[in-house]
Amino acid sequence: MSADLIITNARVLTMDDAHPRAEAVAISGNTIAAVGERREVEGLKGKGTRVVDAGGATVLPGFVEGHMHLFGGSANLSALSLEGVFGRDRAAAIVREYAGKNPTHKLVYAVQANYSIFGENDPVDRHELDRIVADRPLAFHAPDGHTVWVNTKALEVTGLLARQRNRHGLGWSGDRRAARARGL
Repeated sequence: MSADLIITNARVLTMDDAHPRAEAVAISGNTIAAVGERREVEGLKGKGTRVVDAGGATVLPGFVEGHMHLFGGSANLSALSLEGVFGRDRAAAIVREYAGKNPTHKLVYAVQANYSIFGENDPVDRHELDRIVADRPLAFHAPDGHTVWVNTKALEVTGLLARQRNRHGLGWSGDRRAARARGL
């Protein structure tokens, strides 16, 4: 059997604890046919085999993922994590301490804020966040990556507060009669 593709001169990360690194990979059809040292993998080279020199680059098993929050996930690594934090007072203390230690941050950004961080029947809104930090923008990002709550200062800075038209296609949850955003 000959391979359709051989990748050589690579730093292959195999994800196999017994053999974590390799130099080359051979692929036949949609199957990894061999992973190992260059000379053994090149033994699968045939007439129609395409050979790619990876130039020492890292090669990983393929990932097919249709809904990855790669940028957000990586950016969140430097944010305040509220994972496992519950209770208004505890959340406020942690956020205020973080804000105090990071006075140059224009945005106090917290991730992993559970939907029920303040209590099961106590939704997060801008007024709750204003009680925590009012003098600069504050944002709580939910663990699923699909909801962000912000305080009044954040709404002011972005121009999304008080009867302003949503020119940027952004959405919020608010009191439609008063057309005032709540910060969700």
